[in-house]
Amino acid sequence: MSQLEKFGSYSKEDAAKGRQEDSTTGWLKLKPGTNIIRMMPPLVGMTEPWVTIYQHFVKVPGGKQVVFNCPRRTENKRCPACEKADRLKATGNPADEEAARQYYAGARNISFAINREDQDSGIQLMPFGTTVKKRLRHFREKLGKDFTNLENGFDLVIERMGEGLKTEYQCDLGEQGPVLGDMDKFAGWVEELPELSSFTKVLPYDTILEKFATAGGGGVPSNRQLSGGSSSSVQDDENDIDSGSDPY
Repeated sequence: MSQLEKFGSYSKEDAAKGRQEDSTTGWLKLKPGTNIIRMMPPLVGMTEPWVTIYQHFVKVPGGKQVVFNCPRRTENKRCPACEKADRLKATGNPADEEAARQYYAGARNISFAINREDQDSGIQLMPFGTTVKKRLRHFREKLGKDFTNLENGFDLVIERMGEGLKTEYQCDLGEQGPVLGDMDKFAGWVEELPELSSFTKVLPYDTILEKFATAGGGGVPSNRQLSGGSSSSVQDDENDIDSGSDPY
């Protein structure tokens, strides 16, 4: 093989993919009270305008959190957190069953949206839970309202009430109209968007164990190392997602 045969080619498609992966698209965090947002349509190849991920948020000794997508619920692969929860539940001890809750994966949905109160920030990534997702499907399926239509869609009015585990959300349709008055500006925002599928990536089993070790836990915490009390990762997926956390 000649030295020249070791080189490949750099295509326009590869450049575009790299640009998307380097995107600095920010996160839209729903504030307490009223939020008026406009959700973007699904990207080409998607059936709904959001992706659903299943994340573990596991506390390790020292108060740190290890965050990663669940291999079991995402790709039906081995997951150290799910295996830990299985072992705890198998003891039949009510205390162990309660402790297992912090190893459950919570569902999160991520879409592209514009915050009407901060439109200069452009299109952002918006995480939301099951309550809002059910309402969105109701609007489209039962009411026939295409809230994502760029020319004649609807804003969404999302009320956030309470804090922590008691946080609740209410979602209703708002004003109808175009997504933005300046479509040239909108087109520029769209050009910089990443692929939502990038947030569904799953780490290998050994890499997840390394994350625990790096965080100071020396591996998935043992029963004695469980913090007890409130859990940082529960099945109720209406808890806030950390907008700045590593999605993997």
